[in-house]
Amino acid sequence: MDLHIAMLQRLKLMPSMHSATAQNSKLINIACQRLREVEAEVSGKDRQKTSTLQEKGDANSCITWRPTYVKDVFILSGNDKTQMMMGVMESNSFQFFKSHDSCVSTPPSSSIIFMGHVTCDSVDAGTDQMVILIYDMLTEEMLFKGDNTRERYNSLLQLRDVIEGQFYIGDSVCRIQWVGDETCYEKLCDLELPHEKACVVRLSDGAGYSIIKA
Repeated sequence: MDLHIAMLQRLKLMPSMHSATAQNSKLINIACQRLREVEAEVSGKDRQKTSTLQEKGDANSCITWRPTYVKDVFILSGNDKTQMMMGVMESNSFQFFKSHDSCVSTPPSSSIIFMGHVTCDSVDAGTDQMVILIYDMLTEEMLFKGDNTRERYNSLLQLRDVIEGQFYIGDSVCRIQWVGDETCYEKLCDLELPHEKACVVRLSDGAGYSIIKA
C-alpha cells in the first residue's frame, strides 16, 4: 500500500486547517518551507546540498538517519489536544490534516511545531507499528532567541516523557529520534533499527536537511 494512503488511514486523518491562525502562521510557514527543502533534497532537485562527511557543517550541526520508507511531516501542537494539525507534502503541494483519535498537547505552550519522519517498525513476524520519529521542534520563543539545532534538540529531549508517554495519532506512536554529533557517523550507519535505514542526514541551521556520504 502507498505509504501516504496508509498514513491517512492508520493515523485516521481528515483534511483540515482548523488550527491555522494569524498567531501561528509564521511557524506554519517555516515548517512548510522545511518540508519543501527536505523534498528538494531527497528528490534530487537540490543536489548541491548533498555533501560528504569530510565537509563540515556549521558549529551546531548534527546527524541522524532517514528511514527508507518514510513520509516527512510536521505536527502543530498546542495546549489543547483538539489543536493538533499535521502538514505533509504530496505531489508538490501541501496538505493539512486533523485526527479525532489523537492525543497531542503541550501545555502551557500555545504553539509548537514538531518535525518528524513517519515510518513503520517491524514489531513481530508479520506485524508492524506505525511510528512518528520526531527530530526537531520550533516555537515562537526559539525563533525570537535564535536557538540553534542543538539547543532545539535539547529542548525536545525535555519533552520526552510527554511525547513518548502520552502522544499518539490514530494507530501510531511517537518517539524522539536520536540526533547527535557527526563523530558518531559510523556507529549510526551500523545501528540496528526496527525499520530500514536509507541514509544519514545532516541537520543544520545553514544547510537545513542534507544527505551526507562517507
